[in-house]
Amino acid sequence: MRNLEPEPAVDMTLIIYASPFDRTAGKMVEHLCHRYRGSNTVYLSSLGEVEAYLRQPSYLGRLMVLMPKDRKDLDALITLSYMMRDHRLVLVLPEDDIRINAQSHMMRPRFVTYSDCDPAQLTLVVDRLMATDAALPMKAVQ
Repeated sequence: MRNLEPEPAVDMTLIIYASPFDRTAGKMVEHLCHRYRGSNTVYLSSLGEVEAYLRQPSYLGRLMVLMPKDRKDLDALITLSYMMRDHRLVLVLPEDDIRINAQSHMMRPRFVTYSDCDPAQLTLVVDRLMATDAALPMKAVQ
């Protein structure tokens, strides 16, 4: 008979995507990068970089903070969402528009906020998500 034990806890990688031309997102990126310096933090400034990063194999848990600059950017992220199924997602939407908000839920984010939110609120959520590991797969032990 086999015993089922969870694998040991894994480190969490924080991935931040935001357009470098978006001033509001830039302030949040700066705040997050300052807060999590020294940890596994990756800043991606284009959708091409996001796609390339998602195609790399990873054995670490991933938390992604995504800051689309507009609806077109969000559409592009939604097309990549099939590669984000195993990641924890936090979305920072550009505006409080019911269509954008409804569309964003197709990605199944853990938290949705808007670009005019307080960075401390976003930091609190990211802290909590990084502190708790994702549901770890069970490993069969003989």
